[in-house]
Amino acid sequence: MNTKLTLSKRLMMGFFSILLLLILCVGVAIQGYSELNKQLKYAAEVNTPAMRYALKLSSGIHEMRVEYRNLILFTKSIQYGQRVEQAYTNYKAT
Repeated sequence: MNTKLTLSKRLMMGFFSILLLLILCVGVAIQGYSELNKQLKYAAEVNTPAMRYALKLSSGIHEMRVEYRNLILFTKSIQYGQRVEQAYTNYKAT
């Protein structure tokens, strides 16, 4: 197979091979972005509500700690009973 390729044919083959390689790279990149989009959508739809619930739980625990601290600080029995009732009504409201 001793065929001679002219300069124009060699240039055309090189150009089209580079063009084909570029199209292949673009296709792989689009497929990768599609997969990344699926993973980000999953993270946004599944993990975000769980984090929101954890944040609400954490803030609720913080509020309960403040209420318990206030209960401990009030030493008079009348104030203590009132604060216990107030903490209980606050707890039932949430």
